[in-house]
Amino acid sequence: MAWLLRSCDAEFHGVDIDGDAIAWCTKHLKHGHFVTSAPAPPLSYPEDYFDLVYCISVFTHLNESMQDAWLTELKRILKPGGVLLITIFGRGTREGLDEEGDRVLETHGFVHRRSQKLKGLLPDWYQTTWHSREYIARRLSANFANIHYFEVADGLQDIVGAKKAAH
Repeated sequence: MAWLLRSCDAEFHGVDIDGDAIAWCTKHLKHGHFVTSAPAPPLSYPEDYFDLVYCISVFTHLNESMQDAWLTELKRILKPGGVLLITIFGRGTREGLDEEGDRVLETHGFVHRRSQKLKGLLPDWYQTTWHSREYIARRLSANFANIHYFEVADGLQDIVGAKKAAH
């Protein structure tokens, strides 16, 4: 990431609810702007601010209501024509689901599970989440257009891209 911050003429912002992660970024990535956010929107950025927003391993943890809230917020802060990139669990992570979870993922397209190892450490809305390809495309289509799903070869986290419609 540091090479990107130094090598391009772009403004880079990082946002996370983890204050320790933000402190590390502030200390080690001098060319960026980093802020700790509240768990739920809104962010402090104005409407139509960013050309690109990417979320790595965010939607792999949020329940449906938090995902919907964040998708609405990400649409708000993206410029018309701006691009959203998110990662979701790929097919290689399905072994983390039991038989019932796999069935729910096949029929509903969404599974949000409270992890026993995270029990009591993180709130219920922030646990482990799987999406089907069709489900995430349908959810994104409420706020975005030009949705593309990219399977990553290792099968751990796939990338989903979408574009905010021009006004």
